[in-house]
Amino acid sequence: MKLPPDVAARCLDLAAPTRTTSPPTPGRDSVLMTVWLPGLVPVSRANQRGHWAVTMRREREYSAILWASLRRIQGLQWRLPLSVTFHRVGAKLLDDDNLAGAYKRLRDCVADWLRIDDGDRTAAAWAYTQQTERMKALHGTRLTISEV
Repeated sequence: MKLPPDVAARCLDLAAPTRTTSPPTPGRDSVLMTVWLPGLVPVSRANQRGHWAVTMRREREYSAILWASLRRIQGLQWRLPLSVTFHRVGAKLLDDDNLAGAYKRLRDCVADWLRIDDGDRTAAAWAYTQQTERMKALHGTRLTISEV
């Protein structure tokens, strides 16, 4: 697929995984890493009317994509508590409760990778944001992990 130069530049900007190695500044969030997962746009289970096996297959695929991205990151050190933000870029906005539900499986994957309990509010604060984008080539999820 041939993309216009401005769209290709935006895709490359979004796709570039970044990792900050500078020491954290006391009292401010210190971004440890940002990962762009192109094409990974979770949908809410509450709004799906399909067969349960289709939903499970889709969620397993999402988990596999996230695990593959996280496995490549080595040497990352962090101190608790953390701030984990999932930023969804898709065609439509989801309700707040559906947004959190759509990221349930991915949240579990990140918690396993960080070796923390996703229910422990002292270990991590989980946040979900979203925006709309008309161009399907720019749809995806940005995962940001910061020290608080």
